[in-house]
Amino acid sequence: MTNVQRSMLSSTLNLTASGLKDVGKHPLVVQLMKGIYQGKPPIPKYSATWDPSVVINHFVSTARRNMSLIQLARKTVTLLALATLLRCSELNSIQLDSVSFSATKVFFNLGVLRKSQRSGPLMRYSLDEWENPLICPVACLRSYLERTANLRSSLNNSGVFIGSNKPHNPVTGSTIGRWIKDQLKEAGIDTSIFSAHSTRGAAASIAASAGVPIQTILNQGHWASESTFSKFYRRETSTNQNLIESAVLMDSSSD
Repeated sequence: MTNVQRSMLSSTLNLTASGLKDVGKHPLVVQLMKGIYQGKPPIPKYSATWDPSVVINHFVSTARRNMSLIQLARKTVTLLALATLLRCSELNSIQLDSVSFSATKVFFNLGVLRKSQRSGPLMRYSLDEWENPLICPVACLRSYLERTANLRSSLNNSGVFIGSNKPHNPVTGSTIGRWIKDQLKEAGIDTSIFSAHSTRGAAASIAASAGVPIQTILNQGHWASESTFSKFYRRETSTNQNLIESAVLMDSSSD
């Protein structure tokens, strides 16, 4: 935030007695902003994260042949969020006419620039199909599009996701977020703490722990640097954080 404030000062208060000057780089301003930062540094929203395997195992254990449309929608957006690290607004921007399936993959385009993307083309994604259709985002997306094909018209055929009830209007990113949050809650995740946006940190953290190259994770999550990812998103699960405590207490109880 302090960098934003410095930029604001530079763009609005750039006139001094000696003429134009970059006020944001003035030593007194730099010192002031540093003091503000140190006095109230940014605090990460979460100190720990949740384990995505809890949600995945929930999908396996509660598999239904005949899911309602809203159940299928929640499952699809949750799996896509975990697999792609996309934000709710970005998931909502996936263009229906860009979705194509091959024998083993799905391809699709976003309809908006990513949050930190300033230029360049709209991003295109691909996901591999998994053997187990119960936890496969590709299989879920295919099923969702088949289920909604007869519900579409010229009013709702631009984006992938539409309302589950008549008149099946296009949904917003907030609706996608509510679907994900409802799905997390059903799976046992504490949604009084974790929001739909937490899928990014949870999925990226477990990928990093599994040995996925950091640069691959940064590219997929569209994070500018490893420090941003580490400071605000990468977290141990609460289970892993408690391993030392458990080991200590178990060792003590054996005395």
